[in-house]
Amino acid sequence: MNYRKSKQRDIIYEVIQNCNEHISAEQLYNIVNENHNISLATIYRNLKILEDMGLVNKIALNDGFVYDKTAKKHYHFLCEKCHKLYDIDADYDLDLLDSLYSKVNGEVKDHSIVINGICDDCLKKVS
Repeated sequence: MNYRKSKQRDIIYEVIQNCNEHISAEQLYNIVNENHNISLATIYRNLKILEDMGLVNKIALNDGFVYDKTAKKHYHFLCEKCHKLYDIDADYDLDLLDSLYSKVNGEVKDHSIVINGICDDCLKKVS
């Protein structure tokens, strides 16, 4: 796909790259609109384009989607207490994916692996 350069897309991408956490479209909208006037529909449209271009990853969670500035495939850990999503620094296991894909009755388009648990910060608060 060949997309024209867009000032709005550049702004959206820059905000994502400067964000230290995974971000929802609504959070992105709020941050972007502190200094710019970009509609939520434009945010969503450009997120889709950035995803199609392989510049951001879209991650499905129980309560919606978040976007990840790390474009390379990787795994995530979701804390059940604080709901923060962490990147897991582990090699991407292609053998595991091949094994899982072979068990699917249909065509796999994409996947996301999110491990659920309680993060260290939340565990320290309990003890």
